[in-house]
Amino acid sequence: MPAVDGSTFYAYHVIVGRATTPGFPMRIAITDDGTIGIEGVFHAVGENEFEKVPIITVLPKEMFGFESDIEVPLDDVVGTDKSQQEIYEYMVKKLAEAQGGDKAGAE
Repeated sequence: MPAVDGSTFYAYHVIVGRATTPGFPMRIAITDDGTIGIEGVFHAVGENEFEKVPIITVLPKEMFGFESDIEVPLDDVVGTDKSQQEIYEYMVKKLAEAQGGDKAGAE
């Protein structure tokens, strides 16, 4: 699929036959060691019309030892040209904000 800037994307689509809400999200899992690039998640609002849906990852308290689940919006890093270091710094900042501090304990 050609993009506005002339680059080419290979679009994959997943169809969910039910309503999705924060309480009933659509979840996907990547189960191999491959990598994918995500430009965004879109919602059909009409025939051949789509709007971008915010992407949020949830870090479960049970897995990470936090007091509660932490929701991290990824729209600031997904589909950007940010480096791995910039993405790391963004995640550290979001974790620190969620825990009410200036640092999340990462260096």
